[in-house]
Amino acid sequence: HQIRIFAKKKALAGRLRKLRQDASRRPSPFVFTSLAELLRDLDDEDEALEVARRAGSMFPQNAQPFLVQGEIRVDRFLRDQVAKDAVLGAAAPSVS
Repeated sequence: HQIRIFAKKKALAGRLRKLRQDASRRPSPFVFTSLAELLRDLDDEDEALEVARRAGSMFPQNAQPFLVQGEIRVDRFLRDQVAKDAVLGAAAPSVS
């Protein structure tokens, strides 16, 4: 599993680098969400969650960062049975 993740990270290193640069130079909900989803795909859930949380703070009217946070928390809850993730996922602010 670790070898597969390493190979995937190496293959996606350029895209990851570009998204990180775009997030700092031209922040947008799309860029942050894309970065969070890529990090999630690379099994870096903690950083993905932090990126999505930051995006939600910067762009509170955009639902996508909150959806990504919820998906990560639900996945972690189902996988690890961490009740904190279920509670935090259910308490996530709604966007109107």
